[in-house]
Amino acid sequence: MTTTYPLFFTFTDTVTVRGSLVEVATRGRVLAVQEDEGWWFYGVNPGDVAQSGSNSTEALAAFRKAYTEILVALANKATTTAAFRRSTKRFLDATNEPNLKDWIEASKQVRAGKVKANLPIENADIPPSIKVTVLGAKGSRQPLTFDKQQPQLAKAA
Repeated sequence: MTTTYPLFFTFTDTVTVRGSLVEVATRGRVLAVQEDEGWWFYGVNPGDVAQSGSNSTEALAAFRKAYTEILVALANKATTTAAFRRSTKRFLDATNEPNLKDWIEASKQVRAGKVKANLPIENADIPPSIKVTVLGAKGSRQPLTFDKQQPQLAKAA
């Protein structure tokens, strides 16, 4: 039996772009699919990421790792923080249309009360977003605190 969950995720990452510390706060969409043999997390926005695991925790961790690796690759490739900001926006805006269709259908099932999960419910019409903030120069003496929070998930309805 397959159960599909339309989820929002919130990730906060810190990367270095040409010597500057940059925080990336992302609110994206993912389609979590529970299958007999395990779980898959299929990116909707960003649509270029998909990972699996034997349970939802493993699948989320694999998705999170793949997402962060892409951010680091974009940071390494960027010539400026402005260029990095543009590339992260393109990355998030790359929608996987088949996954979006399934995500919208699954959100209707959540709204109808047919899909249960112990997660907060948020309005499915809220668009994905990404915020890139320059925190300071690498090696600067400014006090910087990084919140190592766990990824947050919410169901879309």
